[in-house]
Amino acid sequence: MADDKILSLGEITADIAKTLKPEDPFHQSVVFGEGNPEGETLPRRSAIFPGESLLDVAYLQEKFTGPKYNEVTLYSCFQRAAHAYADRPCFGVRGKDGYEWSTFKQIAERAHHVASGLRHLGIQPENSIGIYAKNSLPWVLTDFACHSQSLSAVALYDTFGPAAIEYIINHAELPLIVTAPAGLDKLLSVAPNCPALKTIIVIDGVPEGVSSDAVDLRSFDDLEKLGKENDHEDVPPKPDTLAVIMYTSGTTGMPKGVLHRHSNLVCTLLAAGLAMGGIFEDDVHLSYLPLAHIFERMVELAVVCNGGRVGFYSGDIKLIRDDISLLRPTIFAGVPKVYDRFKSSIEDKLNNLNFVFKFFVDFGMGSRKAEIKDGKTPAAWAVLFKEFRESFGGRLRFMVSGGAPLAPEVRDFLRICFGCPFIQGYGLTETSAAGTVMLSSDHYSSNHIGAPVPSVEIKLVDIPEMNYLSSDKPPRGEICIRGPSISSGYYKDPEKTAADFEENGWYHTGDVGEWRDNGALAIIDRKKNIFKLSQGEYVAAESIELKLSNSRWINQFWIYGDSLKDCVVAIVTLDPLVLAEYIKNTPGCDFDYTKISEEDLNKQEDLLKLIEKDIQSVGRASKLAGFELPRAVYLAKEWNPESDLVTPTMKLKRPQLKKHYAEVIDNLYKIAAERAAARAAGGSSSSSSSSSSSSSSSK
Repeated sequence: MADDKILSLGEITADIAKTLKPEDPFHQSVVFGEGNPEGETLPRRSAIFPGESLLDVAYLQEKFTGPKYNEVTLYSCFQRAAHAYADRPCFGVRGKDGYEWSTFKQIAERAHHVASGLRHLGIQPENSIGIYAKNSLPWVLTDFACHSQSLSAVALYDTFGPAAIEYIINHAELPLIVTAPAGLDKLLSVAPNCPALKTIIVIDGVPEGVSSDAVDLRSFDDLEKLGKENDHEDVPPKPDTLAVIMYTSGTTGMPKGVLHRHSNLVCTLLAAGLAMGGIFEDDVHLSYLPLAHIFERMVELAVVCNGGRVGFYSGDIKLIRDDISLLRPTIFAGVPKVYDRFKSSIEDKLNNLNFVFKFFVDFGMGSRKAEIKDGKTPAAWAVLFKEFRESFGGRLRFMVSGGAPLAPEVRDFLRICFGCPFIQGYGLTETSAAGTVMLSSDHYSSNHIGAPVPSVEIKLVDIPEMNYLSSDKPPRGEICIRGPSISSGYYKDPEKTAADFEENGWYHTGDVGEWRDNGALAIIDRKKNIFKLSQGEYVAAESIELKLSNSRWINQFWIYGDSLKDCVVAIVTLDPLVLAEYIKNTPGCDFDYTKISEEDLNKQEDLLKLIEKDIQSVGRASKLAGFELPRAVYLAKEWNPESDLVTPTMKLKRPQLKKHYAEVIDNLYKIAAERAAARAAGGSSSSSSSSSSSSSSSK
């Protein structure tokens, strides 16, 4: 490569791709090292990346050539894209007649003005500033402004409550936060308790009549104008400059701040992109998952830095179908809950088809599934699934799922309906989103999460108390990940850092994995969410919840076990589409799920009986042991982050659920005891209807 040419990230990726080994879905990773270490497996690495080393800064530094932008940083990646694709569309927002686009050149100029405005307000390189808003153009302009002045961005989920917001502002010592009007009241309520916070920048302007004695309020337009009038030169970061502090949504306490340097994130961009077969300048992505989550942040950066374009959703998740139809994305990223909803929606449509057409659809699905697993992409049944593909604009190249394990049957179902590769990945905030990625050429299997990306290596460590051993056939144990894309630890938390990160770089995920014969990894359990029942049996809550969530009725599933009891009980929320179908087709059933109380919901005797029966059937089909099946079930209203029962990424907050449903849990165990007593006496088990009437609502 010529030293005087500024290559884009896409060109760098293409150059690296020429050296990769051919993809082989049957051999996705290779063992690295020799010997037989006690209590753990040897590390495994990606089979497509050549040589002895991982994809790291030293390797990439040789590729980042040219007269400028030659540091391995996010700043260099975007500036290279702005240089290569100056007049191409970069970011788009919904307008009256479709999406309105800003070019790469315009984004680079505006981000520079925002950065200059921040500097004029006293923000200095290596400071941190906050972003507290839904996905929007000002959000990414602020993020890119941080890159150009060696600032670290601290993103707060827009669903965080006042307590978490106050904690993060004080913990990160944020002097300035960019927010939307919707978040202003929360910020102003905690501002007097946050001595470091001096300025709040409000997207779309400060609402009329709003003021504060604690902080300076300014509009985002004023910040940008201030930068135009008071120019500051860029202060480009180095690879080891802190880029972000990602506060993860804590399930047991306050969020913890994960540290990521520019080099961590750039290594992930390259490694994940290579593993997925590349992202290109013609790609289009819909930004709707929270940018405060590392998964969406990395997908968006990957698309833009490779010359693609990103359109923001309207801000109303209920209108996302309209956004998709207008934008016509080529890449769609989602979390399992999104894909579960897609599957339920499609199944609802299929159930309403006439008998003849439904017969052909069912036959087509069966045939297509068989052919895809043989490595084919058949067109014979394309007409049957045309409506599903066109609902996404008709040009999807691939769909990708991250954030949590996706049920194999959901992936297979949607892969057939949309006729494109469906890539499952695995990663955490600490791994900058990517630990493993399925190969785009892997049509053959759904029971794994892919192989290590080229920037990491993975080993499995024994968990004797759970009987997961590296000596098992196949090997099993806690998933540990190491590499240049892994975080160095938690901000101002040396104790937690020491607990999760070894000095030699290994990060302990807390997830339990198993190596498949093809060198791919599967998640089979969770180390941290296990408990023991009174008879000595260990229960892996997340594994059971994942399997039982395959019940068509279930939206959210929480398994609880008391160590003094011999069984588990469950509290679940319902899939609104399935419930709506039930209400529509059941004479005399006319309640409104959005308005009914939990107490009255559990008086719907026939409904509760159906759901319990289906959960038992799904559990037996999943080969769960008897003690893993809930002996009593309670129907709850949908949980959201505002209830403090789930995190912003919809992970269960188990301690809060236990406290909130304490009386319900006690009552469920009474029902379970009554049923056990009836069985012991030789009578039939208590019916769901008799039990439901005694269920009490949570206080």
